[in-house]
Amino acid sequence: MFINKMISSLPIEDHKYRVGLAQYSDGLHREFQLNTFKSSGPMLNHLKKNVRFLGGSLRIGNALREVHTTYFSNGRDRRQFPPILVVLASAESEDAMEEASKALRSDGVRIISVGMQGTPEETLKAMATGQFHYSLQTVRDLSMFSQNMTQILKDAAQYKEVAAHSHTVDPFPRACQKDSLADLMFLVDESVGTKQNLRNLQNFLKNITFSMDVKDNCLRLGLMSYSDRVQTFSLLSSSTTQSEFQKQIQKLSLQAGKSNAGAAIEKMRREGFSASSGSRRAQGVPQIAVLVTDRPSDDKVREAALNLRLEDVTVFAMGIQRANKTQLEEIVSYPPGQTISMMKSYGDLEIYSKNFLKKLQNEIWSQISTHAEQMELDKTGCVDTKEADLYFLIDGSSSIQNKHFEQIKEFMLAVIKMFSIGPDKVRVGAVQYSHEKEVEFDINDYTNDVALRKAVSNIKQLGGNTLTGAALDFILPLIRKGRKQRMNEVPCYLIVLTDGMSMDGVLEPAERLRAEHITIHMVGIGEANRTQLQQIAGAEERVNFGQNFDSLKSIKNEVVRSICTEK
Repeated sequence: MFINKMISSLPIEDHKYRVGLAQYSDGLHREFQLNTFKSSGPMLNHLKKNVRFLGGSLRIGNALREVHTTYFSNGRDRRQFPPILVVLASAESEDAMEEASKALRSDGVRIISVGMQGTPEETLKAMATGQFHYSLQTVRDLSMFSQNMTQILKDAAQYKEVAAHSHTVDPFPRACQKDSLADLMFLVDESVGTKQNLRNLQNFLKNITFSMDVKDNCLRLGLMSYSDRVQTFSLLSSSTTQSEFQKQIQKLSLQAGKSNAGAAIEKMRREGFSASSGSRRAQGVPQIAVLVTDRPSDDKVREAALNLRLEDVTVFAMGIQRANKTQLEEIVSYPPGQTISMMKSYGDLEIYSKNFLKKLQNEIWSQISTHAEQMELDKTGCVDTKEADLYFLIDGSSSIQNKHFEQIKEFMLAVIKMFSIGPDKVRVGAVQYSHEKEVEFDINDYTNDVALRKAVSNIKQLGGNTLTGAALDFILPLIRKGRKQRMNEVPCYLIVLTDGMSMDGVLEPAERLRAEHITIHMVGIGEANRTQLQQIAGAEERVNFGQNFDSLKSIKNEVVRSICTEK
């Protein structure tokens, strides 16, 4: 899926991008050369039909040497067409690869290393050109990471090595490093128990901030603490150097009292991330909050955290010892698997600081890298999806609050905005369900964007129980009918959105839909059952889950990108 998305996003032509592919284990298996395919279509077809998993031991060094002679020994003008090698690794190499990496880089090849699961950071760094090394938690994270690859490839192509004696590399001709442009607030629970725990917490904060480019026009840092009450040590506009922020960290002290995280998050939103305190949200600078706690909150956190995230703040959480993971999932940004880190002790927190720093830098880099790409997508829409039938099947059961149902409608409007609406272009239909079913509008009812958007805005929530299986069976005849009204066959997509577990079976109804070549994208929120989501979508990459309804914004981008790039 990662390779498919990469290929689909690139303009593959003789005088633009050329792509080659090889697998490696004990040796190198050449799938195709750089000049084998002249466009993406035949390449994707070859991948689907011919590429199979090899298996075997992991010898990265040997693979790099063979790649060098097989793919990069000659070719086009390297000044006009810089050679780039993307290496995917899933574990530590069983042979040495430093010399092979160095030889490639000396020959002008830019290396981007991407590691999953247990790949050591040192392995990725040893391979990579500059800072083009990325560590992902799971294979599934590749799908999300693929969205950044177009920009990363452009950055790598423009990369210039500095003099050999220099130890600093700045590939971005700007006032600050690309992964240090953000407004970053720390919110820490000061009731840590012992002086040693406090020192570990302080060292964690020092380690994180010591490696970042702290200055007023780059990284701005803020620090707040809480127990019974909230205390502000540093606003975003206050600490404009590393040394100033380190002084504020030293002011943290042992406190006793309740854990009022909800009140602290609300104060951080109102005061910490306000423009008057130094927030640059209006200028598009990434807004990031990091919560550190070792216990459950004594007050409610869901509403305060939702309000914070709705103001475009990305929220991470470090949970230690007795911290309530379910509660942290209510606080953090989507997806929680990447934004929550659970630790056994404050000692582990200090040790984890290096990995968390990389996670922070990746988040900042990702937000900046994808910002221009997302703006272009918002502006042009899915230009490649000229004809399609798109159906929404939305849960309107009583478990969904009115304001959250409004967010579902906003999600629908945001998706529709990406497509060119018309009878011979993209058509849209919608069904709402609970234990009842309601055709909100058929695929042929609205032939222009204005009328369609008005129809979405007028949808009223049904209320009732959740019977997703029956709703899937209900929509199938509607899709069949819509297909007969087309002169030619076009792709058909069904986006299903629910917040709860279905009270009836979903597998067989979903299989009947997929048997008729209907691609199902499944969006689950809150209490949605993940097994059922998988059964409906039929493929993990088409399942999107968020703890809260505000994650629909990020999910919209993922669903739209998937549809836009699907061949």
